[in-house]
Amino acid sequence: MTTPAIDEHRGRIRALLGIRASGEAVQEISAEPAADEVGASGAVAYQWDAPPVRAHVYLFERAADAEAAEDHLHADLDHPSVTTASTLNGRLLLWAMALADDPEGVRLLNELRSRFAGRE
Repeated sequence: MTTPAIDEHRGRIRALLGIRASGEAVQEISAEPAADEVGASGAVAYQWDAPPVRAHVYLFERAADAEAAEDHLHADLDHPSVTTASTLNGRLLLWAMALADDPEGVRLLNELRSRFAGRE
């Protein structure tokens, strides 16, 4: 579910993630952690079913706040069964995760991070 602050960025976020309007096995989900838990003004999250990957995008007031939140998220999630990927694009932070033992999920994580950062 999106938050009002991020609604105006939805089209750009979907484009950065490479999500097309239809025909993809991607659904919008609630961001976990929620925007206010990471100090963001908004959040939107998506889940891919095959491979199972979750991507959360947070909107911050300043790029420096996004960078600090990225460091905090990495410090908070230290679980050997989960692989994470993150990157910044201005005031937007991508935080994505997949099962560590799923090579297709890890491949999609790397692809999402590259797209979101603008490295294609």
